[in-house]
Amino acid sequence: MKIKIMVDAAHAADISKFTAFQGGLKTLSEDNYEKLSKEITETGFGFALHVWESHDKLYLIDGHQRVNSLLRMRDDGYEIPEIPYCLVKAKTFDDAKRRVLQGVSQYGKIDKEGFRDFVSDLDFTFDDKFDLPDISFNLDSLEEDMVDVTGSKELDESDFSEFEHLCPKCGFEWGDK
Repeated sequence: MKIKIMVDAAHAADISKFTAFQGGLKTLSEDNYEKLSKEITETGFGFALHVWESHDKLYLIDGHQRVNSLLRMRDDGYEIPEIPYCLVKAKTFDDAKRRVLQGVSQYGKIDKEGFRDFVSDLDFTFDDKFDLPDISFNLDSLEEDMVDVTGSKELDESDFSEFEHLCPKCGFEWGDK
């Protein structure tokens, strides 16, 4: 199966031409590899890599996990066309490392209401496709977070006639009798 390229960029190269630059800064779990490779096969390669060119080498600034996934996919028999990339300017290796850190930084945080508005009209389900940062709510149902209270039990309305009530804030007591 051939991977579709869904982005235009000024440059493209064979996947073997890219040199990893970030070392062990980030890792990709097996579960996230499955998600990423599935997304690439279903929708295509959608974002150009960011690359610093120095001494005739193409150093990856952003795109390490996509390249690693594509290399594994190639080993599994996928045909990988030339991958589009954009050049990032850096004067030195230190500058290039700073660009890597800029790329992995997440200054903005996903807002729960903004996220709901953004996805409310989508024509697909999430099915754990994405590993989105800072989302602590259920993507499938988009319901409010539920709090698990240890020792709590569900009550029947008839149970309330047996209780004396006490307001935890002011101490006011009342009963249903």
